[in-house]
Formats: sequence, structure tokens, C-alpha cells
Amino acid sequence: MEIRPVQESDLEAIGRLHADFWGEVSDVASMAETLRRLDDDPDHVLLAARIEGACVGTATGVVCHGLYGGFDSYLVIEDVVVDPRHRREGVASALLGELERIAREQGCKQMILLTETCRSDAVALYESAGFASRWTGFKKKL
Repeated sequence: MEIRPVQESDLEAIGRLHADFWGEVSDVASMAETLRRLDDDPDHVLLAARIEGACVGTATGVVCHGLYGGFDSYLVIEDVVVDPRHRREGVASALLGELERIAREQGCKQMILLTETCRSDAVALYESAGFASRWTGFKKKL
């Protein structure tokens, strides 16, 4: 398995992964435009997991910089999606591991993510990766 930054050649597969998971279709040309815009931003981490040349998973990390105390940075993780045919093969764990490596490299003091409590498989994955569910998270769609 290869974990690397998303490339334009991954976008069609990532669009399918997101459509299958969330039921939202993404325009590949718009995805490519966004990827080019974020490509030079070290605070945006877009990863692809590839097996035998095919993109089978993706994850996003965004570094946020604190304005108080020790001015600690932290990484917010979003959009962890793995092709159902490749679940339980370590794809999500590998993506999370690479995000953690990058977060440490960038001086982040913690990583934060949200998942729906009804997704017991995802909850178990995140707990096995060292995440604790001691807090309550909220999300508001705009």
C-alpha cells in the first residue's frame, strides 16, 4: 500500500468514494481546481491510499494554529473514506498514521476528528488509533 499526497490522477476515484459514502457527486474539474489551489499550502494535507495503482482511500487534515497560551497547533481530520472492498485491510489506519506523522512534523500538539456515534466501526478504528471520546463534538451545516 502506498500513502501519498493526492494527485489529479486520483480525483476521479476520490469523487466516486465520496459519492458512494455521502451520496454527493463531485465535479472532477472543480476538485482539480481546488487541489491546485491547496497544493502549495502546507496547512492542508490531502492524502490518497493506493493499492496496486488504484486509489482506495483518502483523508484530509487541516493544521490550525492557536492564538493563546503556548500557541499550539493542532490537526483537524476530515473525510476519512475507504473503498468498502478494502475496509479492514489497514487502509484507514495507514492514512491516520501518515496524518499523525505530518502533524508531529509540523509541531501539532493534538489531532481532532468527528464521527457519528452510530458508526461503531469508525469509533473502534479511532479508539484503536489512540483517539479518546471524552469530549462532545458539534457540527452545523451551512
